[in-house]
Amino acid sequence: MSYRTLPSVALLALLTSELSAQFAAGVDLYSNTDPWSHGIADVDGDGAEDLLVRVGEVLTWKANDGNGVFGPGSPLHTFNAAGDRYTMADMDGNASMDLVYHDELAARFRWRPNDGTGSFGSEADLFPFPLNALTNFTCEDIVADARPEIIVQTTDSIFWWSDATGMAAADSIALPVPFQNAVALGMRSADIDGNGRMDIVTMHQNNRINVALNNGDSGLDWTTALIGVFYPPPGFDQFQVIDVDGDEDQDLIEFWDDRRWGVNELNEGGPLPFNFRLGDGIPPVQRSIAAHFGCGDAVAVLSFHSDEQWRWSAYDPVLGDFGAPLLLSGIADGSESVAFIDGDARPDLLIRHGDVLSWYRNELPETAAEPLPPIELDTICSTAELPLPGPGTWDGFGVVDNTYFAVIVGLGDHELFYSETSLTGCIASTTGSITVVQESVEPIALGTFCASGDPYNLPGPGTWSGPGVVDGVFTPGLAGDGDHELLHTVETSLGCIVNVLEPVSVISSPIITPMSGAIDRCTTGVIEFSAVPEGGVWGAAADEFGMLDTDALDRPFVGSATYTYTDIGGGSCTSGTLIELWPLVYPGVGPNGPYCSSDGPATFQIGGPMPGGVFVEDVDFLEVEMITISLAEVTFDPSIGPGDYTFNTSVSAPMACGQMLEVTIHVDEAIGDIELMAFDTLCAATVNYPLGEGPIPGATWSGVGVSDGLFTPEGPLEDEFTAFALTYSAVVGACEAEAQTVIRVGDPIIDTTDFVTLYCSDGEPVQFTAKPLGGTWTPPVGPTGVFDPASITATLPANYMVLYTYVDPGGQPCASALGPITVNDLPEPSVEFDVLCSNAPPVVLSDQGTPQGGMYYINDAVEPVTELDPAELTDASYDLTYAYTDPNTGCSNSASTTFTVEVCVGSEEHEANTLRVFPNPTSNGAVRITGQQPGDLFLYDATGRVLWQRRVISEAPIMIDDLATGVYRLVSRTADERRTVGVVVE
Repeated sequence: MSYRTLPSVALLALLTSELSAQFAAGVDLYSNTDPWSHGIADVDGDGAEDLLVRVGEVLTWKANDGNGVFGPGSPLHTFNAAGDRYTMADMDGNASMDLVYHDELAARFRWRPNDGTGSFGSEADLFPFPLNALTNFTCEDIVADARPEIIVQTTDSIFWWSDATGMAAADSIALPVPFQNAVALGMRSADIDGNGRMDIVTMHQNNRINVALNNGDSGLDWTTALIGVFYPPPGFDQFQVIDVDGDEDQDLIEFWDDRRWGVNELNEGGPLPFNFRLGDGIPPVQRSIAAHFGCGDAVAVLSFHSDEQWRWSAYDPVLGDFGAPLLLSGIADGSESVAFIDGDARPDLLIRHGDVLSWYRNELPETAAEPLPPIELDTICSTAELPLPGPGTWDGFGVVDNTYFAVIVGLGDHELFYSETSLTGCIASTTGSITVVQESVEPIALGTFCASGDPYNLPGPGTWSGPGVVDGVFTPGLAGDGDHELLHTVETSLGCIVNVLEPVSVISSPIITPMSGAIDRCTTGVIEFSAVPEGGVWGAAADEFGMLDTDALDRPFVGSATYTYTDIGGGSCTSGTLIELWPLVYPGVGPNGPYCSSDGPATFQIGGPMPGGVFVEDVDFLEVEMITISLAEVTFDPSIGPGDYTFNTSVSAPMACGQMLEVTIHVDEAIGDIELMAFDTLCAATVNYPLGEGPIPGATWSGVGVSDGLFTPEGPLEDEFTAFALTYSAVVGACEAEAQTVIRVGDPIIDTTDFVTLYCSDGEPVQFTAKPLGGTWTPPVGPTGVFDPASITATLPANYMVLYTYVDPGGQPCASALGPITVNDLPEPSVEFDVLCSNAPPVVLSDQGTPQGGMYYINDAVEPVTELDPAELTDASYDLTYAYTDPNTGCSNSASTTFTVEVCVGSEEHEANTLRVFPNPTSNGAVRITGQQPGDLFLYDATGRVLWQRRVISEAPIMIDDLATGVYRLVSRTADERRTVGVVVE
């Protein structure tokens, strides 16, 4: 911070100027002709500060409705003596202001609790204290327990009593005072060092201020500091502890004679709690009060001076101090205090003048002034000094006493800060932008001058000086060869003086340099020249770009390249360089490959000019024989293997440039055995079948029917398959190779070995085969070529063709067929033979089975029989099988029956049967049958042949007539039994 003393003229103007509209006109709150005093406290807990009035021993409170309208007054307390001191504090922690007072007559402290609505309880003792020792007391929370302690000031000591219960006090504890018998004029409590604990500030008549810093929550750890030198009158109590400068710590103001204030520097690391500023030189102060009346966080001070004028002074954060005090009209002369009367969060002013207490409403703004618009400042030269416009204060890098020094800041756009503090302490601020430029003058490219050139008029504006310059004219010859600097001085539109050193060169002739290095008689390729200075013109053998292509010249060659430079004044100078080139001669190399690694040794020649010589590099893969000094014969064996074999050869000749030639012999790897994949068989109708590239890219095919890698069979074709020979030819580099293969052509063939056309429905599966493989069979032949007659479900006989279809690799189909084949059903033979009488003659088997022509088998015999001789058979049951083969289809089947051999002697043997034959034996060939059951009746002769049969459905007698003489069997068959009766005809 800095303190600035105002000029006397400005001070006089301020002292005589007046402010208005800061406080409203006074409103009388109370008046009384009797002695009285007043205080302020929120008695009823409604957030509005009420008025306390004490007349003699009676304390009354008047309720504030929050708008500054006070009630008629309610009695609060009657003291025992008019000198009883009191204060209001929340002693019991119920967030209401209780009454704490010192009873002079009882010599003790007492209190009355407030229930929060302004109704007070009975008085209670706190602790004894003698009257003659007390000068002042207050209530503050010393030990950080959220309840206030009572701090008592005597003439030379300060004590505090802990409020352990809120109802009674413990023993007193003395605060440290570094001197004794020094009357304390006043005591204030505040957190001075910012540690969250209440500290104590006292003023004493020994010209000292004592600060007791509370270091802990016990109230026992204190640090003291003595500061300040002042000379107060007896009874002086004009000082406050308040945040003056808005930096959130507590400063100190005292108002004796000159107003002074002390900046609290503890929180900024300073050594002392307060660093006092000097007084402001205005008439002596009689009374004063500081509060946050206006906008912002800073303090304003109202003070009444010896010239009987109220003055207003607001803290200016730009000055770091209070501004000059201004006269304030409309406020009565009296003792002042601050209270929040109308609920607008701004402190109002209370003035006790005579018998009247008046309220002056605070009408200052609560917030800072509206921001000022940004200020656009000039663009200035980097060496300029710019006075900044007022009336406020400018700050920022490069600003000194409201003047901007561009040389301090440097080039670019910069931001400055401007603020104005109103008379009420409100600050309005903005920014200002300023641009610092270093004006320059575009350089003038004078370049290079020829020493023989004419004088050159140097361009304006400005002046020129330097070697060869006279009156703004540069003479190259006068300056002489070499590099020079001419000083060009120009004054810019902003007033900046710019000095520019312009380089200039003087030459007698330009310098030509081959960029590729030195040139000799054997130089080849393109020679690129450069020249200094640039911008000239090339000539002679060089093209317009300073290039000379030696390969395009007819050798030998003798010539030059020239370069002519013209300066800006029109003077010219020329240089040239001589060029001599000999002819180039190269070795002559005969055919040298490429070769295949399977080739035999090869010979070629390398020759040079005559006279002259040839040289061949000695390498291990060549055999060199010098035929003459200028001719060599070289042998190379490709079997060394595939690869590139490089060697150098060169020639020499007089007056010529012998050249070296790099020769590379290339050997390709021999093609190994070619393995060709066999071709699948092609159908006879195939056309343009692609043979493919084969294993070697770029190989070709040849042979009958081959054209451009496509194959079409040419006839005539053989009966089965015709084999066509194909040749595969491959060339890889210098190597060649061939391979042969064949391709078969023809339609498929079904194998006819053991082929038959007739099949029986119970026949075994038949396997058909065909070639080539890979074709498909048409049903009823299965996919594997198997034909199963038993799988035929169609009505028999059924006829089919055997069909085999083949699709060749080119997608051409072809087929082969056999047939037709026929599947026949099996015949259905039958045989009937029941009983054979053991006493019958042999029976010839011929018509027992149908259809006739089959074979008869007894039991499991493998040999057929043609007759049955009962004499050779025992009385038993036998299986008779009749096997028949259809002569038209060759299909066979069989039928079986069971017969018995029995003794046939008459009816006596069958008495047990219910079946009856009468008469039996019979002589007339007729019998009558009774006792039969529903079923079937059969009459067999001695050979077992059925002579007669009938279906029986009732028990009615049955007659059989015309039987010939012989022995017969009558058999009855029912579902449950079989009965036999022998019948004899005599």
